[in-house]
This record gives sequence, C-alpha cells and structure tokens, in this order.
Amino acid sequence: MLSTSSTPTISLLHATRGRPELAAATRKSWLEAAKSPEQVEHLFALDADDVSSTEQLSNFYHCVVNQTNAGCVAAWNLAAAKSRGSILILLSDDWQARPGWDQEIIKRLGDLSQPKVLRVSDGHRRDDILCLGICTRARYLQQGAILHEGYQGIYSDDEFSLRAYRDGVVVDARDLQFVHAHPHFNPSIALDETYLRQNSTDREIHGRQLFLRRNPQALGHWLHPSDPQRKFVPWDPSAEFELPLISVIMRSHNRPQMMRRAVNSVRQQSYPNIELIVVAHGEALQYAPVIVEEGNPSRHLPLQILEAQPTAKLGAMLNAGASTAKGQWLIVLDDDDTWHSECLEKLACGLLAKLQPSPRGSACQHTYIYENILPDGEIVETHRVLATPGFTRLLLSEHLGNNRLAIHSFLYEKSLWQELDGYDESLDVAEDWDFSRRCLLRADFLVVPQSLAYYHLRPQAADQTQTSNAINHAYARSHLLNGAARVALNEPQLAAAALISSSIAELRDEFFQLRSQLASREQDIKKLQTQLKDSVKNLQKSEKSLAKIQAAVSNWNGRSWITRAFHRLRV
Repeated sequence: MLSTSSTPTISLLHATRGRPELAAATRKSWLEAAKSPEQVEHLFALDADDVSSTEQLSNFYHCVVNQTNAGCVAAWNLAAAKSRGSILILLSDDWQARPGWDQEIIKRLGDLSQPKVLRVSDGHRRDDILCLGICTRARYLQQGAILHEGYQGIYSDDEFSLRAYRDGVVVDARDLQFVHAHPHFNPSIALDETYLRQNSTDREIHGRQLFLRRNPQALGHWLHPSDPQRKFVPWDPSAEFELPLISVIMRSHNRPQMMRRAVNSVRQQSYPNIELIVVAHGEALQYAPVIVEEGNPSRHLPLQILEAQPTAKLGAMLNAGASTAKGQWLIVLDDDDTWHSECLEKLACGLLAKLQPSPRGSACQHTYIYENILPDGEIVETHRVLATPGFTRLLLSEHLGNNRLAIHSFLYEKSLWQELDGYDESLDVAEDWDFSRRCLLRADFLVVPQSLAYYHLRPQAADQTQTSNAINHAYARSHLLNGAARVALNEPQLAAAALISSSIAELRDEFFQLRSQLASREQDIKKLQTQLKDSVKNLQKSEKSLAKIQAAVSNWNGRSWITRAFHRLRV
C-alpha cells in the first residue's frame, strides 16, 4: 500500500480539501475493503493552502498542489502524473468502497494494456455520465491528462464521459454499485465549505463555457435543451463541426450601470461563439468599450460599436446592428435586461435540432423582474413574475393579438431578417412585435419551455420605454392589430382569429396584472410578518425587563422599614 518497491495494479488518486479526518477514514475503508490491498496504491493530492490537511495527512503518501484556487482537477492531474498503477481511480472523500472492489474492477476491465473507461453506478443517476472516474493508464496516456487542466471541477466529468463514449472505450459495469455519500443524494449530509467551493456559481459558469468551447458537438449530442439528463447521441467524429456565431445586438441608452449588468450577462453565457454589437449615441460611445473590456479576461468577447443617429428610432438602431452582424443567428439584448447563463445555448439547441421542416427561430419563456433604484444607485429587486406560464408553442393566431415574446427571448436566422427587410424604422415602439409577427408569417419558431430571459421593469423609472411610453405602446398595439385586420378583410377566418387573439390577449393582460399585484402584496405581507416577529421579540424582552423590575420592587417592599432606611450605609 505504501511501498514503492513493486508496481501496483490500481492507483487511488484521492483529491481532498478541508476534511482531513474524513479523508483518512475514506482511505482506510477503501484499503480495508480491497481483496488484495498490496496491489493498491493510495495517493493523497492536497492543496498547499489547506493547512489542516497538509498537517494531518502528511504522513501518508501524498503530493501537494501549489496552484491557488485550482480545484480538484489540478489535484487529480498531479496525482495521476505521480501514480504508477495500470488502473487509475479518481477518488474523493464522499465515495464508499464495496467489498472486493479491486478484483471486480480488474476483472471487468480485462486487458489493461488497452484504453478503457469503466462505467459503474452510484445507485442514483440514470443518465450516461460516468459518475466515478475509472480508467486504464493506456486511456490516461491516450488523453495526455486525466482531465483537462482548464477545469476547476464542474463539467470535467462531462468531458471525461463524452469523449469516452465518442472514442468507444466505455466498458459497461453498471451492476457494480458504489455509494456516493453526497448532499445532492442525501439531505442529511451538510453542504460544507468544500462542497460550496467546488459547486459555486462562478465555477458552474466557467465549467460549462469551457466544456462547450472544447466540445461543441455536445449540443444535441450530450446536453439537451429541455432535459437536464446527460444522454449520449453518437455523431461522426471525422466530420468538422463549429457552432454558428451568434450576434447579440445591444441598444444603449446612456445607462452605464444597467449596461454593465447586461454585458456581464452576455459574458456569462455558456454558448461559446458570440459577438456583441453595441448601437448607441452620446455618452454610451465612450463607456461601452470600457465596460466590455473590464469584464472577465478569461473570455474574449468580440465587440463592434456603432454610432446611431440621435433621431434614430428603435427599429433603425436594430437594423444598423443587424446589417454589420457577422453571425448566422441574431438576437437582441437591450442594455437593461439580462439572461440566464444557459439562454443562448438552449435557444441554439432549438435551431440545431434536426426537425422537418427546420425552425428558423427559437424562443423561450421570460420573467418580469421588478426593481427599484435607490438614491445611491443600488438596484434592488422587489419581486419577479413568470410572464409566460404554459408557453410551449408559438402560434401566429395567438401572436397576432398579443406579443408572446420579449425582444431578448427569441433567436432567429439573419437570413430571415434580410428576407423581411429588417425592422420597421417608422415605429416608435413595438418594433419587435411587428418583426416577430412578420417572421411567423414566413417560418415557424421552436419554443424552449423554460424561463431563460429576464425582463427588468422599473415602474418609477423615466428611462424605460415599457413604463414611460405606456400610451405609445397602446397606440402601437392598436396600429398593428388594425393593420392585420385590414389585410385580412378578404379572409374572414384569419380576421376572426386575430380578433379572438386580441380578446385573449386582453384577458391575459388583466390576469397578469392581478398576478403582479398579488406578488407585490405577498412581498408586503412578508415585510409585515418580519416586522411583526421583531415586534414580538421586543415585546418579550420588555415583558422580561418589566418582570425583573416588578420582582425587585416586590423584594424591596418586603424588607423591614429599618433595612430600607439604612440600605445605603457602609460598615
């Protein structure tokens, strides 16, 4: 187990952080459960800044990772480089061994000179991800590393699994079950600092971005838009594949604070192939490049900045951006809105889907986020409401009378924009609704039934067209509905559909307003409940203080008059 005089068959590469007692117990249990422990090499991989582990585990065979904030991947890679076994197992503190595990793994892998990856079970997952990394040294050498060094943890197992299936080296042994004592499967296990560190939002976003950048075929072949389960769908590995470029058009309205948030939302997208086109005038021409450059340097975001005419309407600004876009697909994100980090990825999956006839656009649900801006500039969310519950299909008959889409919730082919001669530059507002209606007259859109676009509303703000130009929006809606009705005069069925759609839209608007008011009242109730709890606590404290005073008075009154008279005298 500790001797270096003979070559072991199996190397347990044990990455650990912050749990020295558990790590030592895990090591002991795996070695004790082995049928032939003399064939097993155990190697701890420790972070240099993890003082407790380096102090308590230094007596065991170990190596130390000197990188800062490197994560478990750097630990496993270092341990793999120092290991000597023919079989490598990526071990962590929360995996439990089964009796005779070593001989079972050796038997299932067979010829250890060949590149192989063993697929075992944790008793929970039913998808294709390889939950416990087990491979031959031949596979390790074939890859050049146990895991790609760019990962910090999350999604390294996705790449390990996907490429094993792609290369045809997976050996199915799902009847071999190992217990994974993880909080995700066992709520009684606490989410300690190590779990929180490894599964942070930043690492999640970084990992998914890197995974799709290195494995673009994963869209539709491993990651699927409406299913979180990993399912491998084979493809021709010899065929070259590159994800189409998405051009994000952002109109800026002299709101640097808002734009900073919107640009960060673009930068966090898991979809790897994006360019940003900012169409602006005034101060935005100066602050836009600064905001884009000050972001995360690990992700380069190609940028175009276009100067719009001061008198240009909203549609003209979009057409300016679309005309210079290099992308095959277009989408708009105004400078005060945001996306879920997987929005563009899942919309792209819709356009990559092999459907007949092929959709030329992809849409998703959106959520209204209500917020206020405090005097110091801080943006505070008050509540949020799903704007499109039950939105699973986009029908022209429904969309005619009611805009079902937020402007940043639909991705479409640039060729469609070209065929339709772009956005209507004469409209003051609702240019996106007019455009999407014309799109539906020519093609179908696929809908991803998830809320991935966030429409930020500031009811008191004067810089938001949705709230400041309510009259203009109402007029634009009438204009578009009347235009559709005039065109459809000779087609009564279509005209009736438009009228029905409009009536349904009005009912939806009323229902949405009620839901929004209810959500606001719920927030008020929560605040009142908090205030009530605080008042009850203060009352209880006051009652205790009063009881003490009353007890003191009662005690004083119970004393004799002479004691009370001389209580200040000192002997």
